[in-house]
Amino acid sequence: MYEDYIHKSGMLVYLACPRRYYYEFIEKRQYERSISAQLGARFHDFAEKFFDFVERSKLERLVTFKETREYFNSLVEEDKSISGMQYNFVSFEAKRWVQLRNWWLWFPVARELRVINDEMKMIGKIDRIDRTNDEMLVIVEYKTGKRRQLSKIRKELAFYWLLLQGARGLPPEINPKRVKYIAMYNPSLNSVWYEELKKRTVTALKKSIKKFREGLNREDFETNPGEQCMWCPFWELCEEEVRKSGVEVKKR
Repeated sequence: MYEDYIHKSGMLVYLACPRRYYYEFIEKRQYERSISAQLGARFHDFAEKFFDFVERSKLERLVTFKETREYFNSLVEEDKSISGMQYNFVSFEAKRWVQLRNWWLWFPVARELRVINDEMKMIGKIDRIDRTNDEMLVIVEYKTGKRRQLSKIRKELAFYWLLLQGARGLPPEINPKRVKYIAMYNPSLNSVWYEELKKRTVTALKKSIKKFREGLNREDFETNPGEQCMWCPFWELCEEEVRKSGVEVKKR
C-alpha cells in the first residue's frame, strides 16, 4: 500500500549505494541480518517495553540514583546478549529520573510511533519522543553501533521531524509545531547527544530526498564503491565490478 512512500532506511541505503538499494528494495533479495543489527533490534524491543513495567506511585517515592536504579533493575529480565546495553539504559533512565523528579517529563510521550505522511509520501517509525522543560518535544533515536556519525544521525532525525509535519492520526499530545530538539542515546557507548534542530539540517535532508527521488525516476542503480561495500550483504554480486573500478575495498 505504501510502496511508493519514502522510508528512511531505503533512502539512506540508496544514498550510500544505489545498487544495494536495487537488490534490497526493488528485487527484494533476502539476506541474513548482521549480529549487530539483530542485537540492535533486541535492544529496541527492550527499551520500548521497559516503561510499561514502571509503576508511577513507586517511582515517585524514590529520590536517590541508587534506589532508583535498583528498582529499575528489579523490572528487567536479563537478556545476556544485550545485558550491557540493558544495564547502561537502566542507569541512564535512573539518572534522568533523579534529575527531573517529574513523571510528566520523564515518561516518553511516544515509543516506536509509526507515522504516515500522505502529503509528502513518507512513512517511518520513531523510536521515542520526550517532553522537555520548556514544554517542547524532542525526537530521540536509539543507536547501538560503535561508530558515531553525527551528520548521518542529524539527517535521520530531521527525516522524522519532516515526517511529523502534516502527518495524519498523530496522538493529541504530539504537536509537530512543538518538536524543537533532536537527540540520540547509544547504550553500547552509554553516550547521549542532544541539540536543537537546525534549519540547515532540514535543508540538507530535503536535498537528499530530492536526490533520492530523482535517482529512482531515472532508474539510476549504479554501484557506488567505497567503505560501505565492506558491510554490504550483496557484496558478492558486484565484487568484480567494484574491483574493476579501482577502488580498494577491505575484506570483511
